[in-house]
Amino acid sequence: MLAQLKEVESNINKDLAAGLITQGDAATQIAALNQAQGAYTDNKIAEILLTDSVLDKTTTGTASLNVLVKQAELRSEVAQLDIAINVAEKQLQEENRQVDRLRQAIATAKQSPYYLNASGQQRLYFAFVPYDDQANAVAGAAIYDCYLNMILCRKVGTVKQIFPGEEQAIHPIFKTQIRGFLIQMNLDRAESAKSKTVFLGSKPVLF
Repeated sequence: MLAQLKEVESNINKDLAAGLITQGDAATQIAALNQAQGAYTDNKIAEILLTDSVLDKTTTGTASLNVLVKQAELRSEVAQLDIAINVAEKQLQEENRQVDRLRQAIATAKQSPYYLNASGQQRLYFAFVPYDDQANAVAGAAIYDCYLNMILCRKVGTVKQIFPGEEQAIHPIFKTQIRGFLIQMNLDRAESAKSKTVFLGSKPVLF
């Protein structure tokens, strides 16, 4: 546009020099050209200001976009943490259940005569009791030992505790398999622990 204005001004000067227009007409046309050039300059200034304003708003929009992106990232991290917490809580619950099962297993094992025998610092004495003699197997019941398994019986101790769980053994006389359970004995005579048979509650009948 500036090039066109300059070309028009050059033509005005040529027409004035050739006498085709008067000096007043030339002045009027040049004034109009100057006004057009000023309007062009004003428009360029307005364009620059508008561009600056757009850039400012664009920058603000970019900052807002960055904030939204950061919020999305934080929400994603929070969601991942929630999932990790839920998984950890479930794992902790399962581990607690496993600990409870182990404690129960340990408690059961501690009720075993084998555990007491392995962990005790002093010698412990146990005996197998067939189910047929279960009625006589009570804590505090007297224990009798007899010569030749049946004669000259004497009290040698008492029953200390009865253990749960079934055991199997071979009958010392009839050599058949029998079922029963184990007891722990408090013996006044340690040598009685070597006897094949002891009696609970009372001496054998007729002896």
